[in-house]
Amino acid sequence: MGDCADNCPDAFNPPADCDGNPGTPPIQCDADGDQIGNACDCAPADPLNLPPAEVGSTLELSVFLGQTILVWQGSPGAPWHNVYRAARSQGAPWAYDQECVATGMPVPTAADLTDPEPMGAFYYLVSATCGRGAESGLGRDAAGAPRPNPAPCPALALDSDGDGVQDSVDNCPAFVNGSQADRDSDGLGDACDP
Repeated sequence: MGDCADNCPDAFNPPADCDGNPGTPPIQCDADGDQIGNACDCAPADPLNLPPAEVGSTLELSVFLGQTILVWQGSPGAPWHNVYRAARSQGAPWAYDQECVATGMPVPTAADLTDPEPMGAFYYLVSATCGRGAESGLGRDAAGAPRPNPAPCPALALDSDGDGVQDSVDNCPAFVNGSQADRDSDGLGDACDP
């Protein structure tokens, strides 16, 4: 199915028997009729599609074998999370100038191999997302105000064939070929190479 007709271009959601009636043709399921498929709808029974709940203050950090490990509690109903990082230097004024370092994380954990500059530190923020621009806030500051997000993560990259490889680097973007096998090394994957 082409992305223009796909009600969830960022998620694998082939046509199925959504209503349980074998007499109706298979379709991409959309329980609330909002034209956002159940596979990427944070609230598949709610046509208002409010953003997912914030992750809140559940983020925990640890260092293991030279990398920072981030773990958080997932937001209910949100299949993906975005991770932001910002650097702070001693004496520099505080600013929310975080940048996206990981988008569309399907599990509530991430690793960062980057070290801060000497006399500096990193801070991390995590949001929940459901695709189609539905991203939660980044939590609240000490005064209870929403943290700003001046540079949101890009939307999930397209994976038209649902093989787990983004179209921009997939050597056969219209054929399922998660291995990306290319026996003759011509840049065209075996699954679509004539």
